[in-house]
Amino acid sequence: MRFIFRNHSQGYNSQGYNNRGITKKPFYSNKPVLLADGEMDNACRPIYIDMIHHYMPNSQRVLSTDRGHIVGGKELEPLIQLFLEDPYRKLFSSDTHLILY
Repeated sequence: MRFIFRNHSQGYNSQGYNNRGITKKPFYSNKPVLLADGEMDNACRPIYIDMIHHYMPNSQRVLSTDRGHIVGGKELEPLIQLFLEDPYRKLFSSDTHLILY
């Protein structure tokens, strides 16, 4: 879940980063977000998009049942285009390998 946390630092050192004073806080947003994951992803299990959705209530989730860590391809492109055209519109797909929720 570290990718949904925002780092807050007290300043920067000569390398540009200060480890002191950093805390992790959940990043909450009402902005529409499209979250996608593969059911066979061993590195980042699909449960994580559900956890992220908790902090991003206007997100839409896509689960690809026949993919692993890399999600994308021809079946996801039309959904991305629809999402970009109207991010608040509920997405749907007739593809049996995609679960939208």
